[in-house]
Formats: sequence, structure tokens, C-alpha cells
Amino acid sequence: MYKRQLTGQNCAHIAAAYEKKTGDQWTQPIGFVHALFEVAIATLKKSGQAHNKSAFVSTLSKLRVNTIVGPLNWQAGPVPNVTKTPLVGGQWRTGNTQSGYALVVVTNNGHTNIPVASSPQVIPGATV
Repeated sequence: MYKRQLTGQNCAHIAAAYEKKTGDQWTQPIGFVHALFEVAIATLKKSGQAHNKSAFVSTLSKLRVNTIVGPLNWQAGPVPNVTKTPLVGGQWRTGNTQSGYALVVVTNNGHTNIPVASSPQVIPGATV
């Protein structure tokens, strides 16, 4: 859905590269780690002053940038100098032949641009 501004990679590319390099299944924080670098580089570029901490902070407080985890806008809040990422509901399910598990989006309230892949399922033997 979203792309990394630095390389043009989408989430599937980053997950596949991680799994190929490590032999482990990707985990959800990977996108946020990449987004941190996108934010830092965008802030440095927009401030134009790499060694000026005040300029960096001032630029970050007004930053709007598209990242691998979605659009970020520090002016939109919910409070000053804080941004939110799009949040949808997902379930980890078995059956992914490459890594054993797949994260399936089951609800997208408020973010209908992120497609729902399936309805929520009760896992046999799980307590609710």
C-alpha cells in the first residue's frame, strides 16, 4: 500500500528482503524502523542545516511526510509535536507457505484505503 520514499520499496519488498537476509519471519516493527530513517532524512533535507538542532526541531514540528507506514503530519496532532499512523486490525494466521504465518487485515475503520482481506476468525482452542 505505502512506499518507502527513499527507495520506492513497499512493505512486501521490505518483508521479503528481511526474510531472505535473516531466514526469520518479518515482524511488525520493521516498517516503523524504516520510517524513522525516512523522517530523519526528510527533516534534515527540509531544515537544510544538519548541525543546527533548533532548526531540526522546528522543521520536525511542522513536518508532513509520506512513509512506509503511511502519511505523517506533526501539525495534525492529536497534540502538538505528535503524529499518528494509520491503524487497522489484523490477525496472524497460519498457512503462509514461505514463513509459516501471514498477517491478514480484518478491519480498516477510518482507513478504507487499506483493503480488508478477510473477516475476523475465532481460532479453534483460543480463549476470547
